[in-house]
Amino acid sequence: MTEQSPERPVHETAIDSPVTGYLTRARQLFLLFTGLVVAVYAASSLMNHSIRMAHIAQDDGPLMQAVRAQEETGRYNSGQPALAAEDETAAASRSTRSAMNWVPAVLASRFQLDPENVVRAESLLQGLLLAAGVWYLTWTATRRVVVSAVAMVFCCIATPWSWNLANSVHTPGWNFAPDPGLLALGLLLCSLACVLRDHDWRAAGLLAVAGLVHLPLAASCTVIMGIAWSLQDWHTNRERLLQRVGLLIAAATVFVLPYVMAPRLLAAPVDHAELMAGLRANSQLWPWGHPRWLSSLALVAAWSLLALNAARKYGRAGNPVARLWLASAAGSAVLGLVHLLGGLLEQPVLLELCGLRASTFLILTAVPMVIASWADHIASARDWFSTTAAILCLVIPLTAPDSALLWSPFFVLLWSETAGGGVLSRLFHWTWNRWMHRFHHRISAILLAGWACFYLTLPLVPERLFRFLPGNSWTSDSPLWINLPSPGMRVLLIALAGLAAAHRSWWPVLAEQWRRAQFESGGMGRTASLSDSAEPEATEVAAEHRTAALPVLACLFLLMFAGTAWSTAVAWQRSPAADMLDAQLWARENSPAEANFLVQDASGWQAMARRARFNPFTTEIYSGPVSQTEQERRMRLLKFYGITEEQAAANRGREMTAWQRQLLSTFSAEDYQQLAAEFGVTHLVLNRSPQTESFPFRRAYENDSLLILEPYAPVPAPVTDIVRDQLPAYR
Repeated sequence: MTEQSPERPVHETAIDSPVTGYLTRARQLFLLFTGLVVAVYAASSLMNHSIRMAHIAQDDGPLMQAVRAQEETGRYNSGQPALAAEDETAAASRSTRSAMNWVPAVLASRFQLDPENVVRAESLLQGLLLAAGVWYLTWTATRRVVVSAVAMVFCCIATPWSWNLANSVHTPGWNFAPDPGLLALGLLLCSLACVLRDHDWRAAGLLAVAGLVHLPLAASCTVIMGIAWSLQDWHTNRERLLQRVGLLIAAATVFVLPYVMAPRLLAAPVDHAELMAGLRANSQLWPWGHPRWLSSLALVAAWSLLALNAARKYGRAGNPVARLWLASAAGSAVLGLVHLLGGLLEQPVLLELCGLRASTFLILTAVPMVIASWADHIASARDWFSTTAAILCLVIPLTAPDSALLWSPFFVLLWSETAGGGVLSRLFHWTWNRWMHRFHHRISAILLAGWACFYLTLPLVPERLFRFLPGNSWTSDSPLWINLPSPGMRVLLIALAGLAAAHRSWWPVLAEQWRRAQFESGGMGRTASLSDSAEPEATEVAAEHRTAALPVLACLFLLMFAGTAWSTAVAWQRSPAADMLDAQLWARENSPAEANFLVQDASGWQAMARRARFNPFTTEIYSGPVSQTEQERRMRLLKFYGITEEQAAANRGREMTAWQRQLLSTFSAEDYQQLAAEFGVTHLVLNRSPQTESFPFRRAYENDSLLILEPYAPVPAPVTDIVRDQLPAYR
């Protein structure tokens, strides 16, 4: 039995190697191995859950909501009058509308469960749902176990949901950090798999649950499911189509009503001009105004071309997978236009729906077809260049999770599918001769050789040159090559990829030698091909064992994935990232309840330290309506830094934050004293440097990278000028 294409949904055959004859047992062993790899991945990710929570902005996330709910009043303000509900930030109002936030709050308050353990379990569920959603969708589309496992691992390390047109970026390390969008995405992938299997009620139920977690993503998926069912039933069974539309309306009602009925906590929101200025600085709600959007657009275009080539091979004759992908493309286009219309009309409601994020489904619904196409390249190994490119596309994210390094292998695969696959021949009526084969191979060789040189010399590449590549995540503080393997390991990786791509020549020889050894020892019994002492032809041996190489290479890929996840987790525990957690735990146990800490970096200080955090930077980016209190605080901070309103308006966004960070880095001890007196700061959390170590302040705590200093006696600021995250704190 040979590996079959996903043109028909048949059971996995690549793992069913004819060498052993034990088809079901081989599949079960592979599934068991895949489960062990996922278990190692989950355990290694949760190993550093507290460290990640110390660095993620979670002051309005599930942990903070659970901590607040577990306390009787939710606020500790050392005798100061509590801040009125209408002066709460809008982030707190929106966060309570997500089930990811209010479920931990209910569990922590009603059953007195430890908030950190509740959120840890929620993060575990999120990461496992993401992996299971990709696996289930791919298996439903292809019925190929090996392809499903490879697709699951590829998505976990490459995070293709970050390639969307809304600049919603998630790195692999944060798959197990609480995020409503990622938790809902896993549920929605399972819902789309149910659409492929015609399980309408299950699809609608999963959609409703996902909507309670993240409404914009669920709304986008509702549109896509409606288009997919319309394409399927419009001309054949309109009665069933009406039933399915009714299910979608019922599911949408379940998750829209709580959002509409949730109380609005803002009695005095900012005016429309100020709100739009903050929304324009938001890279997700106003993505076309940020450089990364062009990179995302290029990535989506390249991935769509790969999907089109894969659909040409597998998606003919009304294939449900191709139909679902076309529905995702149509839905993404419609919702993207709605998003753009919201920007043109300056309507915050349309912007908050974030329609361009629907392109996430355009990418993920193509994963089964694209990964199956790569698997066929690897299994057949007819073209060494395309096989090497397919292997590199899978392996590159393990060593450098940056989509900018995928461009050359993408181009090789596109060139192979269009030129070598015969698309250009049919379009232009070319006769594919030997000269054109050589030209095709030389272009592929140039692309792969250029990529290899670039990959090996990446630390020497100027930052300006690398920034031209779409999809790069290089920053001056964290260059891409900082976590790259050593040069020797990179050379070894390229050599192994090339050797694996040539398995067509060496794998049948090894497999046949093993088979003969088993036959001579009596371990396999007398098979049909050898019982008559007939020597099999070399071509028959190659055809018989060709697909057996794919599961072996897949096992090696999964093993590399597990090893990388574990080594990364161990490295995190020894990195300076753990110093922030140590400082937060010290503050929780050793600082007074009314302490107010100045913390520069975005972190879950209130959630982990249970103490107030003062953010020394203005809030430049809005995700929705905010109160006038926030605007007043912003103007007060700008005045303290000596920045005029004209300068603030001209540099709104990340540029303003970078400017303030630069000004803060030049502060003297007297400047920090003045800031502490102005805003009621009791402690300074600063990075260790010769400048900060020279400050004449009492050192309350220190570790390898951080100092906690106590400036001279501060004068508390009036409570009306401070927003929630500046209030003294939560125990």
